[in-house]
Amino acid sequence: MVIVNAIIKKENKVFTVKRKKDPWKGMYGLPGGHVEKNESNVKALRREVREETGFEIEVKELDFKGSCKLNYFSKGFEVYFYFVKIVSGKEKIQSEEVEEIKWLDLGDFFDNLREHGLSKKEVDSIKKIVSWLW
Repeated sequence: MVIVNAIIKKENKVFTVKRKKDPWKGMYGLPGGHVEKNESNVKALRREVREETGFEIEVKELDFKGSCKLNYFSKGFEVYFYFVKIVSGKEKIQSEEVEEIKWLDLGDFFDNLREHGLSKKEVDSIKKIVSWLW
C-alpha cells in the first residue's frame, strides 16, 4: 500500500495528527494517508491533509524528500514524504480518523513513533528523511 505524508515545519516543531484508529492508533503522526487508484501522490496528499486537518497545502512533485518501508502487523506500507506549506484553511479535525492536532518538537515526535511500535530501523529511516529540514 502506498502512503503519502506531509512534513509541515514551524520553527523547531513538526505538525502532527493523533491517529484515532489503526494503523497506529494513538500515535502522533504526520498528516497524510493512502493513495487511491489513479490518483497521483501530490493529489492524494492535498486531499488527505484537507480531510484530516481542514488546511489547504502547497505541494509539488519536487517537494518529495524520500520514502521508506514500514510494517504494521504483517502489512507493508511504502511511505512517501513531502515537505509542504499550509496556504489556507482553518484547523478542523476530522473526527473519524484524527483525535488531536499538535505541534511537536522533533525529538518528541521520534520518541512517539518508537512508543507506538515502529522499529528503530523504521524510525531511523524517517529521521534521515525529515531531520535535514531542521
